[in-house]
Amino acid sequence: MANSGRSLVFQEYLTKHERKRHRPVDLKRVKRFPLVFDAPRIGTIHGEKTLKVTDRIKRLVNARNETQNTLYDVDGRYAFLAEANVVAVEGSLDEAGRSGEPILIQINNKQMITDEDFLDSLVDDPSLNHRVKEQIGREASETDQLRMLEFKVTHDWAIERAQSQAAAPKKPHKQ
Repeated sequence: MANSGRSLVFQEYLTKHERKRHRPVDLKRVKRFPLVFDAPRIGTIHGEKTLKVTDRIKRLVNARNETQNTLYDVDGRYAFLAEANVVAVEGSLDEAGRSGEPILIQINNKQMITDEDFLDSLVDDPSLNHRVKEQIGREASETDQLRMLEFKVTHDWAIERAQSQAAAPKKPHKQ
């Protein structure tokens, strides 16, 4: 006779690229956060150079849409940028800041991606595939070295404040 009672099953898993699930095996907690955080850093400010992006990204940046904060490149257009660098977006206007100047973005993270997991995620996530294809102008292939840059919109006053705080002493972080 079968047991017809209710049963609950709990499983732990890690999600990678939104749709891939992996069971954690022998994982250990690693302490990541330092006791003292560095002040926000501003890298090279590319004052004379502007970043040419697709019209869609330009519209999203102008509208301050933070859902689109990643640039993809396979041909080296963004190779000159490093983490913490600041560059203006060509054809954008900072109307919200009332300056009428181009909108500035700061690079938060830069990675070169060549692994199959990312290509698999393009198959699993049609919206990500569309964004990458739109920006690089074609389908990504296994031989591509895809440069991924995550950014945030920044302002002149934020750059000035970060530069002045870089000279200030560090304060310990409370845990």
